[in-house]
Amino acid sequence: MFLNLSFDFSLIIFFNFYLILSHMSDIDIKINEYKRLIKIEPTNAWHHFHLGEALEEKGKLNEAIEEYSKAVELDPTFPDFHFKKAEVLLKLSKFQEALQVYDNAIRKDPKNAHLYHYFKGEIYEKLGKYEEALKEYNRAIEWSPNNSWYRQAKIYLLEKMNKLEDALKEVEELIKIDSSAVNLELKNEILVKLKNNNDIKV
Repeated sequence: MFLNLSFDFSLIIFFNFYLILSHMSDIDIKINEYKRLIKIEPTNAWHHFHLGEALEEKGKLNEAIEEYSKAVELDPTFPDFHFKKAEVLLKLSKFQEALQVYDNAIRKDPKNAHLYHYFKGEIYEKLGKYEEALKEYNRAIEWSPNNSWYRQAKIYLLEKMNKLEDALKEVEELIKIDSSAVNLELKNEILVKLKNNNDIKV
């Protein structure tokens, strides 16, 4: 009985170890497969993009950036290609380079400029450059005025900047477009802050 228990325990250890190895090899298999596909179709942007994702998963961030860059060169009209490249640059704390990715995207893919301005706004906000972030959110809204996501980002930023009256005006405009419970609650939150600051009479 004792020997059987020991044997079963050994099997469990071996099985867990195999799972770890198989997971590691899956990433390597993906990398090798996408490299093989690239040799067959070197101008297929998606092969480079998926290779970039696999390399990123493997932790090879600089190599991932190279593949995302190739995907962008081959098809600059797909937002995910730009986004993933910028995302990896942010992981490496290369903020200026990430901003340049979106500047390049705005030039090469103007129909999706609203997205890229929004992403630029997020970066500036993370860096504490609120005025620059506000400009980018405004540009995103100019391109896509009915986008609740962009307007909410601007409102939260205005709150962070303690520009509560401006935030209230923005949320009232937002409610005209989207009167969801989230936005109504956001308005109430701003009104409470204004009351506490004695900025206006409620």
